[in-house]
Amino acid sequence: MTPLTSRQWVAKGMELVTFLFAAFNNFLLDIAPPPEAGNRFAVGFVSMLTLIVLLLIWALLRQWSPSQLKRVFLIGALCLLVVFVASGFIYRSDYDKLTYYYPPDFPTGVGLAGTKFTSEAQAYLKEPANHLKTKAELVAEFGGTAERVWSRDSINSAGQLLTVEYVLFVVSCASLVFALTEVLL
Repeated sequence: MTPLTSRQWVAKGMELVTFLFAAFNNFLLDIAPPPEAGNRFAVGFVSMLTLIVLLLIWALLRQWSPSQLKRVFLIGALCLLVVFVASGFIYRSDYDKLTYYYPPDFPTGVGLAGTKFTSEAQAYLKEPANHLKTKAELVAEFGGTAERVWSRDSINSAGQLLTVEYVLFVVSCASLVFALTEVLL
């Protein structure tokens, strides 16, 4: 069997990455912050920037010996694995705290919650019968409008936090896959 040329290696790497994103793309879309977070541009921009930076790194390191490259990418992959796992757990925890499935009885969508209740919602929650209401039930009680439950600023802050955490999660995932393909191929 003849060794692969660098073009064949690139083609194999692209096949692997294409397969992985085809297999897991729906997963990444399903866990994205709700549209109210306004994250579409940020996620797309940072994803493209990451691709460009990774390709630049790959081009600059082509001068190194294969053993040096494998070592650098293996160390990078180990660091990225830590970031990926930590960011995944942090994102999931904050996602659960800052979102709700609405309407409460038969959820059809995900809403973005805030961190600071409005005065109207605070007064409502002081009543003992309302202490155990879920976020979705609160929104339903206030006419389906999240801004009546949480301040607009706190909803915006929650969206920004989830967007940053999601971008870190996705970028660390993509970078980890890139580094591992460099180690394995």
